[in-house]
Amino acid sequence: MKNVETVTLLSTLRGLGYSSIWIYSAIYLRLNLGLSIFQDGLIISVGSAIAAVVQIYAGILADRFGYKRFIILSVAICAMLFAVLVASPTVRESPVYYPAVFMGLMIANAAQAPAANAIVSESSSVKLRGFSILRIGNNIGWGIGPALGGFLIYGGSFYYLFLFGMVANALALALSFTLSEVVPTGPRKVKFHAGNRLLLVLSIVALLLFIVQAQETITLSNYANIIRGLNFNELGLIYLTNGIVVIATQGTTFHL
Repeated sequence: MKNVETVTLLSTLRGLGYSSIWIYSAIYLRLNLGLSIFQDGLIISVGSAIAAVVQIYAGILADRFGYKRFIILSVAICAMLFAVLVASPTVRESPVYYPAVFMGLMIANAAQAPAANAIVSESSSVKLRGFSILRIGNNIGWGIGPALGGFLIYGGSFYYLFLFGMVANALALALSFTLSEVVPTGPRKVKFHAGNRLLLVLSIVALLLFIVQAQETITLSNYANIIRGLNFNELGLIYLTNGIVVIATQGTTFHL
């Protein structure tokens, strides 16, 4: 279970760094870079679509070249992109360069997921338990990250948000080298067929849930900031409350 614990901690660190920039980027694009809410949505939608497709090929490459190597590569790219935002005012203040780097973070963050899931699966005696532990770690990062991000922006500026993301990913990168490589035991290729109705139903339900969840990135953040006039730290506390509820109910859901 050592790999499960390590991947879980990696997920927490990445969640801390990535969730904060994910939640507040829609506001940053509007307030600091002068883009419209429609452009906000377009940038995040395009980035998400590319990231979803990349995950398919990331899983294939991770199977071929090794899960540990692929996680190290993906986290290193995330750390490097955050470092670019920290080091270059030209990039972070550009309505062209910043969206490109932000989409790069979306893609790199998504690319490591198949490899991380594979390591958890191969390292767990009870698969559901391993993934439940991983999910708890991820939820901790996504619960605390927005709150920390809100306080960093409220007490300083968006620059500290990028600095925090760089540090979190640098720690995750160092930790990723302690993973033990695993050899896949399942079939390398599994053909998808439309006859698997349960898979199709679950996929459609997941799609609808994520469409609703995606509104927290653009719609909720801008609504809270523009219409309700909430400060960044107040918005962060809303997401923290959501994270606490999810974490608190995770154990009950596993036992059910």
